[in-house]
Amino acid sequence: ERNPSALPVRLPVEAPAPGEAWRVVWGGPDPDHNRLADFYPDRRYGMHLVLERDGRSRSGDRATDHFAFGRTVVAPAAGRVVGVHDGEHDREAPGRGPASEPFGNYIAIEVAPDEVLFLTNLRKGSLRVREGEEVAAGQALAEVGWSGAPGPTTLEPHVAVHLADDPRPRRGEGIPLRFHDYFRAHASGEHVESGVPRGGLGPGGERLGELIRPADR
Repeated sequence: ERNPSALPVRLPVEAPAPGEAWRVVWGGPDPDHNRLADFYPDRRYGMHLVLERDGRSRSGDRATDHFAFGRTVVAPAAGRVVGVHDGEHDREAPGRGPASEPFGNYIAIEVAPDEVLFLTNLRKGSLRVREGEEVAAGQALAEVGWSGAPGPTTLEPHVAVHLADDPRPRRGEGIPLRFHDYFRAHASGEHVESGVPRGGLGPGGERLGELIRPADR
């Protein structure tokens, strides 16, 4: 907690189309904004993003009806790929379809000594890198999927990112991180040079997290 990463980390997604924005379902250091902080030591500072249009994240019930499904996932920072897992099927509804790997399809990138970025819940067959490969910040790596095990977090296609001190899934401790160079899509659309996007749910389950988008590149 007293040793946040000094690494400049960008959002793990490309800029959305006009009229769209990425909603922070879970994010931030405290349980009020981030349910990951309650359940998972390695992911306690992680973030889940879904894509919204006009306040909705889907047009139907199938995986492909969710606006985030199939969108490009990019490297949040430069580094070396130290873990890749593919082959988990994308589910079609919450709670259906077992996953042998709870992270689903994932990519782990060593971005600094003892700092490993995980991108999880990726679409089956979309992973474009191999273990040992060097990647650049912003490089397209995979697509958003719905391949992770069902749990008490985000029950629809989403991209999940977290930073930990161990390359083995679910073995490490979470490392606080800040995201750089993005915009808040609310009202003024202010630019954020460095910040921690917050998520959270209201008493009726309504999503209260920030709407954000990466800076165009």
